[in-house]
Amino acid sequence: MKEVTLGTGGTLEGATDLIAINPESPLGKALVGWLSNPAPSVMVSVKNPVVWEVLAFKLPGGDWVENRPELWEAVRWFGLRPISTGPQDFIPWSRRLEALGALKEDLKAECLERLGFGELSKLMEVIEWVQDRGQKDLSVSKELLENVVAPCAPRIAYRYCLLRLDRGDYWLAPMVPRILRKQLRKPFKAYSFVQQWKDRVPTEVRPALLTAGIGTINHLWNENHTSDERFLEEALSWGKEALAIKEDPYTYCALQAVYRALNQDEEADVCLKRAEELGKPCKDTGRTIRRVERSLSEEAHAPVDIEDPL
Repeated sequence: MKEVTLGTGGTLEGATDLIAINPESPLGKALVGWLSNPAPSVMVSVKNPVVWEVLAFKLPGGDWVENRPELWEAVRWFGLRPISTGPQDFIPWSRRLEALGALKEDLKAECLERLGFGELSKLMEVIEWVQDRGQKDLSVSKELLENVVAPCAPRIAYRYCLLRLDRGDYWLAPMVPRILRKQLRKPFKAYSFVQQWKDRVPTEVRPALLTAGIGTINHLWNENHTSDERFLEEALSWGKEALAIKEDPYTYCALQAVYRALNQDEEADVCLKRAEELGKPCKDTGRTIRRVERSLSEEAHAPVDIEDPL
């Protein structure tokens, strides 16, 4: 039987008198819950509530750890990792996160549980850079933005990209609609961004931005955010413009979904074939492509997106 142990001594040094507790008992369940949300004490409700003061805890094979407020905050940020690997490693990080103040709401704590210290350090640098509006120079890789910052702090990633775009780092432009659509769930705002920036970025960046725009329109259409076929026609226009600059398999893959939606299967098959010839076969995402029904779409219009401030 799995056991939970509780120190019953009056001090950390004296916490040697142990009792074995069935994890299915009321106290055992309360203690298991305490691990995810530690506090000074744990309350057990049976007939009459009983409050147990938790002075320290000890995991199998580990040392006694004093139960103190710094641990509680670290667990709220990083899940059970501080308890399982040692609060001394995470308490400084939780203090640094607390110092960020209002930007705390921009973070997804569940993401922080999976980050190594190197990734966490880079994430903190980006957050502090955005907080100071880029007063110092900071260069962030595409991989870091896509794999760490955008999933864990999408609003921070969005702000970072906008600040960099204003400084002429146009290579970040294709990331913005993906962040808006996937992480921030603002597909119409993503569409508007592509419209506003497609003629402002250099030619070498434009195909990737237009391809991101086609993906956004596919999302708007297939998720029933709009029934206006003009979106699909615009996606075709963006695709032709992108391919005129540079043939890219990702553009072909995005375009084939547009052609399917318009019931132009031959053109869609040509796109699939061309993407494969270019060395990047289109992945089967399993998504259902919504097809145009002429009788239902003649008078349809796109809904208006209400943009929350970011």
